[in-house]
Amino acid sequence: MDGLGSWWFVGTIKHPRVHTQFGLRRTTTRPSDGLEHIWPPSSSTTPYAILHHHNIERNIRTSTRHYKLLRIMESGSASRSCDVSNVLLALEKAARKPGFCDVELSEVYDMEKWSVYQNVYGGDKDPFVVNGSHVVDPTWVDCLTNSTNEIFHIKQMLQALLSVTDKLQERFSHSEERVLAAKRSKGIKSLPDDLLANIFQIAVWEEDCDGAVQANRLAIVSRRFRTVALEKRGLWTTLTSFSSESQLEALIRRAGPNEGFHVFIYYDFDAKELGLKSFIDVCRPILPRWKTLTLTQRYHEVFESRRGGVKDALEELHNLFVNDGLQLSMLEELNVYGETSDRFKGGKSDVHAWAANLRALRCDHSLPSSTPLSSVSMLTVTQVIDGSNGSPLKELLIFLRGVPNLLFFKLEAYSTGAKFDNETLPATECPAITSFEFQIHGFYVLCDQPCVAAFMNALRLPSLEEFSVDVDVSSIGTTESECAEWSQGTGSLMCALLPDHIMSTRMKSMFFKLWRSGSMWGAQEKVSPDARAYHIPLDKILRTPTVSLSSFVQVLFKQEAGNARISESRLRELRFVECKNMTLAHLKRTADSLELLGVWNGIERVVVKECEHLVYDEIVEVIGEKRLQYISY
Repeated sequence: MDGLGSWWFVGTIKHPRVHTQFGLRRTTTRPSDGLEHIWPPSSSTTPYAILHHHNIERNIRTSTRHYKLLRIMESGSASRSCDVSNVLLALEKAARKPGFCDVELSEVYDMEKWSVYQNVYGGDKDPFVVNGSHVVDPTWVDCLTNSTNEIFHIKQMLQALLSVTDKLQERFSHSEERVLAAKRSKGIKSLPDDLLANIFQIAVWEEDCDGAVQANRLAIVSRRFRTVALEKRGLWTTLTSFSSESQLEALIRRAGPNEGFHVFIYYDFDAKELGLKSFIDVCRPILPRWKTLTLTQRYHEVFESRRGGVKDALEELHNLFVNDGLQLSMLEELNVYGETSDRFKGGKSDVHAWAANLRALRCDHSLPSSTPLSSVSMLTVTQVIDGSNGSPLKELLIFLRGVPNLLFFKLEAYSTGAKFDNETLPATECPAITSFEFQIHGFYVLCDQPCVAAFMNALRLPSLEEFSVDVDVSSIGTTESECAEWSQGTGSLMCALLPDHIMSTRMKSMFFKLWRSGSMWGAQEKVSPDARAYHIPLDKILRTPTVSLSSFVQVLFKQEAGNARISESRLRELRFVECKNMTLAHLKRTADSLELLGVWNGIERVVVKECEHLVYDEIVEVIGEKRLQYISY
């Protein structure tokens, strides 16, 4: 060491304000007597060091200032003789490698892969493995000492690196926050005009009938916003019947000569005498550019005979358009939002007479007159369907006959669990429908001959490819016997929903969802959730390649018509989607029911998606790794 020849330190520094160890040992052996001694004496309170030079011991007592000087001199010498910066370079290089994130570091740096481990314990080197009292080889002891020192030095480096990386991470995080804050300070102002205009358009669409209000809000933020908003013609295409004449004219002017309009008409029964003529007169120049029309009752009171239903509004529109020879040639979508009592009203409207190119039609509790709508390909109906006199089932079936080119049909039905005691419904074929979604609300599972069965019995869908059933049940049973009966009832419901004549040979997929709104289980639940099951008649789905299931109870497959058709099974993919209460035991029972019926082995893929109680490591043993596709949240 510079200034001290080859002197080196072994010992400790003890001082009221300084407690520092230096060197590698706290004991040493005097060359004169060969005995180990602890240096310095424990009673010493002043800095104390032992210097060795050519096997000659020398005790020195020195001041703290002198000791610090010695440590600095020692540190400077070590830094020049031991360069460990290559460790940092190696780490940085490894961290930049492309596949670093895929490496299992715990395996790469396993203890047994360390040379210090192999030097001490590799092979049969450990003398204590076979015989704890074995005489220790001095060479092994030296190896152990050297390896201990190496690990100590490695740990020192790692701790120093970890400390620095923590500080770097904190600094980087602070800088990222500042960058984010800088971006936010600019905010939306930093976006180019065309992107800003598209964001405005999305904001306006989300407001639906209040789109014009949103457009005006955006236009008054700043000069730039106003310029962008006025140049984006599509922001000003939302027209409502309760807007003033001047507001409508301003919107039409801002929309320009080419944009299509989205129109919302609110029929006010308290101001029925005002009618819709004034609104139509303002819009007359741009009627051919109406793209969507939504008709809603602004106020309705069931028990006042002077008030009509939403059909009255349709009838008035029909008269205005037809009498003046007006055509809505661009109209693609018509939404008619009525109320439950509207089915008793009798307004007439030939929609085809003024909207010959209509593509999508939505009707809530009110259907237009049963005139042919050959251009409509998408139909959504919300309706109360019960078994009382005046049931709208027949009316709905008649209306379906007038939509011969219908491809997509969605029926959202209420009161379908009521018993159907009307006349037999006429068979109705819809040859073009390829997709049918049936949503059933408040269904009473234990009902005999429900309306849903009568409706499905009359409906014929020879071209059906996709069939979806969503059932919200109203009761689930409270005793073991009721639960068993309820489970059998779910199977009967499925049979009613899947009559043989609806089973198209073109069927590609089915989706069945069974759920209960509100709390899943009552406060006084006395039976296990396992007491209930959703029964799926296997013979009804065998010819469908993909079947998806979502259920709040366990799913069991049953065979209703023997085993004759098992060999014809085309079922290749089974999907469990958002089965909130499904456990591993439930999944095993489902698989067992399929295996018992002889179709489990023919299923090539099982998809488990967002089922919170099913864990991959557990279900892979039931399903098998090859055919399992697991999708978590």
